[in-house]
This record gives sequence, structure tokens and C-alpha cells, in this order.
Amino acid sequence: TTRGTPQMSSDFWSSVFRYSKETVIAVIEKLSTIAPVHAYFIPGNHDFNSVFSLGEAVGCYFRENPNVFITNNIIKRH
Repeated sequence: TTRGTPQMSSDFWSSVFRYSKETVIAVIEKLSTIAPVHAYFIPGNHDFNSVFSLGEAVGCYFRENPNVFITNNIIKRH
């Protein structure tokens, strides 16, 4: 977590991050063939850095896709 609170995970954070990124990208790709997709990455209480980093990675992946709109702000409410 942002403040160092231990979290139980079955794998290293890098593996969890990579799996999450690939899953989010696959879902957005599939949905964007049907309709425009608006994805919001909003930090929670314990995952500020992870969510922001994931939003940046996904945003880079879809930067040329006119059907995908990524919102990745550090504000906690939208």
C-alpha cells in the first residue's frame, strides 16, 4: 500500500500488476468494438500508486484509439 501496510497476495506485486494490466486492456479492447469506452482510474485508500500506474500504462496503450477515453487523475472523486 501507499503507507506500507502489508497486503496478502499470492504473487509479487509486479506479477499482479502485469496480470491486471493485461486483463483491463483485453476488456477495453473487446468493449471498444461495440461502443466508445470511458475508463476511469480512481485511487482508493490503499492503492494510490498502483491505480495511477495502471491508468498511465493503459492510457499509453490506447492513446491512438479514438473509441477509448481514459481518465487517470489523482483526485479521489469524479
